[in-house]
Amino acid sequence: MANEKPGQTLQATALVHEAWIRLAGSEHQQWRDKSHFFGAAAEAMRRILIDRARRKQAVRHVGLDPRISNYVLLAPGEHLDLLVCRDCGSVSEVEDAAAVRELEQCIAARSGFSVLYHELEFYGTCPGCQRSKSAPPRLQSSQSA
Repeated sequence: MANEKPGQTLQATALVHEAWIRLAGSEHQQWRDKSHFFGAAAEAMRRILIDRARRKQAVRHVGLDPRISNYVLLAPGEHLDLLVCRDCGSVSEVEDAAAVRELEQCIAARSGFSVLYHELEFYGTCPGCQRSKSAPPRLQSSQSA
């Protein structure tokens, strides 16, 4: 944060202050212990930063489930084509950019549409989830007394 231009990011003190205001605003909140409090504080700061980035249109939510917080950072003039696992929520970039460009050109040629840019998200099952689904179930041993 120290290397950012003035006004581009929240100062650390301002972020902590805003998080405290959110936490202190819930009058009936009881903290079980320090780790519970710090976990809630970290979540509050994460939400503050994401809300701020959304307002600046610097991030975009990825995925179909609004309860899963997957965001991608949007760089000016660039875009990402993504693979999103519907089982575990993992997000990765499409590595074959040439195939995506070819698809874009094909769509433009067939439709006559002048493509300025695109945003692609492919939804499916990642290799890790495919392996865990295809693995045979573990046998549970039962010991008799």
